[in-house]
Amino acid sequence: MVRLNLFLFMLCFALSSIFFSAKTQELPFIQYTVQDGLGSMFIRCMFQDSRGILWIGTLDGISKFNGEGFKTIISKMVLIILL
Repeated sequence: MVRLNLFLFMLCFALSSIFFSAKTQELPFIQYTVQDGLGSMFIRCMFQDSRGILWIGTLDGISKFNGEGFKTIISKMVLIILL
């Protein structure tokens, strides 16, 4: 009985690894830097609004990403002046 359970477990494991490995896919990955317009490489938070715009809070301010490029909305210098 123990051998049968072990055999069934190993069979299920082998079959599941075959089926699940065939369904995996690679998703595209793009790394953005300051040269691309990001305010800073030190990201503190991110939020995506209902329009799909990604808001990124960095050490140097808030950047907005619309899928094509970045725009810095509030820079660190403006925050210092406001305070």
